Amino acid sequence: DDDDDDDDDADARTTTTTSSTSWSRMWNEQYQKVNRNLVDRFESIEEFFISMRSPYHQKEFIETAFTYGKIIISERGLAPPLKTIKPVNIGGIAGGDKYIHHGILFKFALDPVIATEPTTMYMYGGDKPNDEKAMKAAARDLLGRDRYWGTFTHGLHYPMMVLIDYVGFRLVAMPLLPIDHSTLIYGSSDGGRTVHTDDEAFNELMRQAGERLNVKAHVVGADASQVIYGPGDIEGHRGHDGRYYVLDYARTCPPEAPPRDRTAPSYDARGVFYKLLRPEFLRKYKNTLCCDAFTRWDYDPVAAAANRRDVREATDYLYDTVIPRFAAKVDAELAAFAPTGGPCSTTFAPPTA
Repeated sequence: DDDDDDDDDADARTTTTTSSTSWSRMWNEQYQKVNRNLVDRFESIEEFFISMRSPYHQKEFIETAFTYGKIIISERGLAPPLKTIKPVNIGGIAGGDKYIHHGILFKFALDPVIATEPTTMYMYGGDKPNDEKAMKAAARDLLGRDRYWGTFTHGLHYPMMVLIDYVGFRLVAMPLLPIDHSTLIYGSSDGGRTVHTDDEAFNELMRQAGERLNVKAHVVGADASQVIYGPGDIEGHRGHDGRYYVLDYARTCPPEAPPRDRTAPSYDARGVFYKLLRPEFLRKYKNTLCCDAFTRWDYDPVAAAANRRDVREATDYLYDTVIPRFAAKVDAELAAFAPTGGPCSTTFAPPTA
């Protein structure tokens, strides 16, 4: 399998503005100050009342992002000079054109090209683009962000994110952050060629978060020397504001094991990048699992074989035990309310092996 997209858009998320950004609001600074009070569990009554503003600040961010996001999507077919909000050149190919407006970065959830030699390869679709799968990955990014936040790992910070779905397109919106390529201290932004574990304090925080997520530490990097909790392409930054930020959560959870039969209709070589186990299942599963199983991010050949075996076992348990057990429970509950003449019934067919 090809590695994940090399473009991390770190420079796109910096607080540096351009003439195209319009009026810029410090969304992130406001959010982090309010969110800190929540994580600190209201050490004073004053902090409690300040924390009550958090939902309103987030609501305002969502409403602002939706307002301008719908404009960006509506004008997608226009030439740049005719657009109300014009694209900005901030590097990278993922998602095509990007926009910065009102202190918010917008990018389309589109399937990017990750290789051109020997043939063109797309991140999710393989030999042809599949934007639907890219939209699923964007949803996983938001879910992963929420799960990291839910570990309540004091010292880690996460940006606000929102998905904007409109007339068949999906935009990912997040506030500009005080980061760039120079602030990267954890994970990889270049497909695993360079892997960072540069800050011992941050490494410890990621270990704590990883254990709470029930993900396994594993070796990432061509030199097989860096141990990462989570996917290899996750990013940790020491921001210019001194805060520790975690970004790129799309593969926070391990993938489902692909079908054993590569000729099966359900087999998808790129599925390991968006067909992932649910965090609720992962949290309750008996073993820690590797987020990079079945990908070339998992560098140690001996450990990689064990990681693939563990994820295969977990996938089999999900399809053979958890889902049928849940279906049986639903059947039993429906039967209790079924009208005379027979119980309701649900059926479950596992994917072709």
